[in-house]
Amino acid sequence: MRATGNSRSSSEYGITDHLDAAIYQVFGQPAGGGGFTYEGYKVRLRYRIAEKNVLPLDILLYAEHVESTTEDNEFEGKLVLAKDIGKLNIATIRSLRRYTIMTREQNTGYAAGVSYELTHAFTFGIESKGNYTKGTYAAGPTSHGAVGGFGRTSVRSLRLMIERTIVKCAF
Repeated sequence: MRATGNSRSSSEYGITDHLDAAIYQVFGQPAGGGGFTYEGYKVRLRYRIAEKNVLPLDILLYAEHVESTTEDNEFEGKLVLAKDIGKLNIATIRSLRRYTIMTREQNTGYAAGVSYELTHAFTFGIESKGNYTKGTYAAGPTSHGAVGGFGRTSVRSLRLMIERTIVKCAF
């Protein structure tokens, strides 16, 4: 889903203490301006293996399906490993993305970062992400904010999540 700007509207539901689901409606704004257009939806499942700090690393399994009106549909699976030390969070994500209809292309990548919880609703950090298949890599600052009780779920103990603002510098 590529556009100059995009917006996502999501609904999340905690199925159990360890499993949650979400659906995202995605809208994009084309290069050159104009109004937002519907670009598709995403369906996501996250499963936390154990309670926080029971294992040496917190483990989260993540699966997402993207149904796009502008690009090839895709399935993505991720393994998230994280550790909280006080307000500091260290996390790494390994991902496998498979485009499902036209190209049947497969990509592997990573994201790794460190973040610090400034307040209960706002974190700031630095992140690196890359695509091993395409040989593209980037790094930069990242932040995540939550309003009121929104933005927190039972699986939320792994704070390096997809919804964030990131400024990337390619290398």
